[in-house]
Amino acid sequence: MATVKIGFWNLRRLSGASSEEKDAYIKSTVKRLGVDIMMMCEVVGDDSGDDNEEESDGDTEMTDASPFSIVGQNLSYRKKNPWQLCYSCMDKDGKDVKLVRYEPTASDLYAKFAFKGGNNFSRLVDRGVAHYAMPVASGTLHVLGFHAPANDASATKAVSYVLSHLSENVRDLRGQKWLFLGDMNVEPADFNARTNRTFSNWMANSGSATYHGWTSDKEYDYGFTNVSGWEITNYRRTLRAANGDHNPVTIKVTV
Repeated sequence: MATVKIGFWNLRRLSGASSEEKDAYIKSTVKRLGVDIMMMCEVVGDDSGDDNEEESDGDTEMTDASPFSIVGQNLSYRKKNPWQLCYSCMDKDGKDVKLVRYEPTASDLYAKFAFKGGNNFSRLVDRGVAHYAMPVASGTLHVLGFHAPANDASATKAVSYVLSHLSENVRDLRGQKWLFLGDMNVEPADFNARTNRTFSNWMANSGSATYHGWTSDKEYDYGFTNVSGWEITNYRRTLRAANGDHNPVTIKVTV
């Protein structure tokens, strides 16, 4: 058994004097936080692919066009364009980590919530769920990162869809350990209320604001896991000097 530390960070409003300084700031922060991997979202990609090329898994990688010099990986369900918000991921040494799009499927549990919008995940979201199968001492930890829809009602549906899929002992992760974290875009208390606390035993949140908006602060960045004994850290106000509106968060698990 070993302890691993996974981070998630929304980069969109991170500012600085130059792209080089932003790039150095991100990499130095990842190193300072001591994460094994850092998943990131709201990286803007540059569509370098051929729209006529057949895509086998929907995880077309886009070369970076963001001000951060970070490689954007486009996991969108929509037609690729240079302005879509992408994911990125790097390890503790600053090396890029390849992500693939995870495909949650319809479940009986999700249907019981009776949310409007149907039960096709690709119709509920623009961005897919990022997946990295992380090698650990006991086998594999499946790290799922998600940038949920901006509307909290839509976010509730999307997040509960993924968790419903995971709860039904799905074939691809049966008996496996997983950590689902990200910018969920709905506060934990609201999510629990709308889902009758169905997933509260899996929730890993800090209980403090991770998003700092113009008029209010919200706890949007947190996770869920089937691994017991987790420890979450919200790096509050870490980025205020850089004008970032989301704090990075990290979750430690022993696997």
